[in-house]
Amino acid sequence: GFLTDSPASITTQDSNLSLSKGKTLSLIGGDLDLIGSTSPVIDKNAPNFQIIITSANSEISTSSGYINLASVASKGEIVSNKSGLNLGDAKGGQIMINKTFVSVNGQENGRISIHGKNLIITNGSQIQAKKLPGNNQLNNGQEISVDINVDTLLFNNRSVISSDSLSTGNSGDIVIKAGNMSSHNDSDITNRAVSSGDSGNIILTVDNILLEDSGIATITNNSGNSGNIYIRANETIKITGTFSDGWNGGLVSVSAVTGENGFTGIGGDIILEAKKLIVTNGGKISSSTVVRKEGQSQQAGNVDIHVSDSIELSGINPYGENSNGLGSGITASSIGINAGNAGTISLTANELSITDGADIIVSTSGKGKGGHINLNINGPIFISGDSSEFGLKEPKISQLIFQKNFNQDNKISISGIYANSFGDINDAGDAGNISIKANQITLGNNNKITTETENATGGNINIGTSTLLYLNSGQITTSVKGGSSNGGNITIENPTFIVLNQGQ
Repeated sequence: GFLTDSPASITTQDSNLSLSKGKTLSLIGGDLDLIGSTSPVIDKNAPNFQIIITSANSEISTSSGYINLASVASKGEIVSNKSGLNLGDAKGGQIMINKTFVSVNGQENGRISIHGKNLIITNGSQIQAKKLPGNNQLNNGQEISVDINVDTLLFNNRSVISSDSLSTGNSGDIVIKAGNMSSHNDSDITNRAVSSGDSGNIILTVDNILLEDSGIATITNNSGNSGNIYIRANETIKITGTFSDGWNGGLVSVSAVTGENGFTGIGGDIILEAKKLIVTNGGKISSSTVVRKEGQSQQAGNVDIHVSDSIELSGINPYGENSNGLGSGITASSIGINAGNAGTISLTANELSITDGADIIVSTSGKGKGGHINLNINGPIFISGDSSEFGLKEPKISQLIFQKNFNQDNKISISGIYANSFGDINDAGDAGNISIKANQITLGNNNKITTETENATGGNINIGTSTLLYLNSGQITTSVKGGSSNGGNITIENPTFIVLNQGQ
């Protein structure tokens, strides 16, 4: 324990602290600074989205062991063991991880635990838990996890927290508890299944979270299943911007075959609870299953969002369309002939606005069935605008890949709610259904609530509104192109008023 209110600080500069297998390293003191002179070097040719560090001049690592990092700013007894850290009544201090690689990897149990008041992870720093291939008996039931408990977390400049499974065993969870958390500039929190083992979950409990040009993702590109993303925010979740390669910032669950053939597991769910949700400027909440040519994937995860106040979706990806679409918003998609079924999107909120090209979309482009959209909004739904006033920047890598693989490049996104099936095969998957309950629904000029299919059966649209359905040149439609299947049904229940101002 500490007998003073000002414990001595700990600083490492370009240090390499590497422990043998199964050992525990604990750095516990006052302010804690782990500093490197250059950022860890990442292998840019690593397969399957892996993050492989080829060199780092500031490194703390162990194999199948435990790393405990804690900063305290008062007297108190600190408990450090294999169950993690417990600061007890001690006040937390500041931890700076700058250009540093912190790693636990191996075939057996392990953990990285970081506790304090303020945590800054910056300038390409890597916090990495990796389950390695090897003895199958050792792999089963053994996990390597990441546990962070702080008041504020600042995460920026290409820094990464990751947990990967490269084996038959599962990777561990990433668990973060923070008051305010913000992530910027190509920073990422990821959990990957690269082999037959499942990836773990990402679990965040915060007051507020800001993801700016950064993201949180669970990924499977082998037979292992992807983990879930759980976020509980007492106040606001805000997602804005894109990565420098054009991929959407935000929350992503993906089951993807990276080559021309292969098989992937089930995508993870995205589950959010908050007072307010804002998604803008290319930000995305996306669940997808993606294959090319002879590949085959299983079903995508579901998106389930519960917000006590409002959901605001606005704007587009400034670099253009990629496999997540063009508009900011929420998507669940099945992309490729042999992709699995798309997930379902379920939203509960007091208000919902979709503006300036943002959208909610469930879609399929192959044999997989489209997911459903279920909206339960206590107050109004307002849908307005498109992206015609936004000029697109030069496409980035994600846009160029999408154009090459799928021969699509939409320039305009019209705000709306869509359930689509655009397969160019005879047995294309059916479009999903749209179910909406709201006090009031307003559709602006050319904005849409629609199901659209090609060579497949159209989805149904069911709308229940207790007061007003206002179509100001807006459209509620179902349509079918090609094949012998029928469009879906449109049912509108119990509105007090329906106002059609050139709407349909």
